[in-house]
Amino acid sequence: MKDAKREVIRRFYEEIHNDDDLSKKDEILSSNYLVHEYDQDRNELVVEELHKAFPDIHYNVTHVVIDGEMAAVNWVAKGTHKGTFSYIPVSPTNKQITIKGAHFLRFADDKIEEVSLHTDRLGLAQQLGVAPAN
Repeated sequence: MKDAKREVIRRFYEEIHNDDDLSKKDEILSSNYLVHEYDQDRNELVVEELHKAFPDIHYNVTHVVIDGEMAAVNWVAKGTHKGTFSYIPVSPTNKQITIKGAHFLRFADDKIEEVSLHTDRLGLAQQLGVAPAN
């Protein structure tokens, strides 16, 4: 079971996040897919908006821990800021960014059903020049 979940996680980052191939989402994500981020719950893929702001964004998964129907994934993403996005509404800066984060995933029927997203928004804002460095 862990191997099947590990493969779904790999595909989630490689195919959906890195390759921006949303045609695969029904194979990877539950029809009840839900994202929890800070005080928001939504059922849309955040990756669509991120690819508009950072068209070359690439996620590198650094750690995966699977326990039953839950998984914790640590990652580092890098990209170039070339568009706007709702998290930090600033005009494109063409700056290279590196952001660290973690996703906590819940599976249902070997598909990802929920994602709790935790990212270093302050670090991102600092890199984009909209928050002080210290």
